[in-house]
Amino acid sequence: MEVSKAAGTFYDIERKLAALPRAEAILGYDGMTCAPRNSARGRARTLSYIAGEKYRLTLDESYSEAISCLLTRGAELDPDLLRTAGLAFAEASALRSIPVSLYKEHKRLTGETFGVWREAKARADHAMLEPYLAAVFESAKRIACCAAPGSAPYDYWLSENEEGMTQRQLDPFFD
Repeated sequence: MEVSKAAGTFYDIERKLAALPRAEAILGYDGMTCAPRNSARGRARTLSYIAGEKYRLTLDESYSEAISCLLTRGAELDPDLLRTAGLAFAEASALRSIPVSLYKEHKRLTGETFGVWREAKARADHAMLEPYLAAVFESAKRIACCAAPGSAPYDYWLSENEEGMTQRQLDPFFD
């Protein structure tokens, strides 16, 4: 594949992928502000659908081919493009190891849990949240075990939010 064609394909899919978290943010804002009561399940299903689209686009064959081309021709690339392609490769590699059903289910669970949290907070009945949190934690552990077998699930999620960070590095800070 030609580098310019690979870059075009890469950027096209990157733009689509960038739109998905924006849609998630709008749904989240809606849920936190003006959404009707009992609408969390509908939003959660939509979040699950968006997760499926992210999964599909991230593992799209043309995207993978473009990333591979860019990484093998790195000396010809702008350093920012090379870094972005490397990050996309890492994300696709991790995502490839997570079953799509688990990935989508986790998004649905977190969406539903937020709605239950709002209700639990309003009622001061935090016990109603416990089974939802347990389900979210369990799905998070399963995702971590798929994406980073041999690592502690906590380390996987830390690194997802703060690249390369581990509990071992944080413990001295919190001690």
